[in-house]
Amino acid sequence: SAAVAAGTAAMCLALAGLSATPTLAAEGEEPLTISFPGSKDPELFAIQKTLVQCWGLVSQLYVDPTFNGQGAGQWQSNLQAALTGTFQAESPAAAYGEVDAMLTTLGDPFTRLLRPADAETYTTQMD
Repeated sequence: SAAVAAGTAAMCLALAGLSATPTLAAEGEEPLTISFPGSKDPELFAIQKTLVQCWGLVSQLYVDPTFNGQGAGQWQSNLQAALTGTFQAESPAAAYGEVDAMLTTLGDPFTRLLRPADAETYTTQMD
């Protein structure tokens, strides 16, 4: 799954100010630049960055090149819809819901976002 390969992905994410323009690139590939309006809420902006990172990892590392039959064009549209949703979100929970909704389109129960609080619990249980 994309989560397992995340540590080996060669990605560059550059974000500045409230207007975000992340650049994603796998080693040896041309970078892809994604521009979107960044939330003024720092917590929501961090979730937007996480969303773009998730999308980039799945785009580069997901085993099914059709993204569960939806194709690359629809996968890109899913990102745009999720970015719009996170920008309009009124809470972190709603913003994370947009990330979850995007990943759910893959139909893969193993490709999912582990939220920071859940990651802390998971790490504690592993110790």
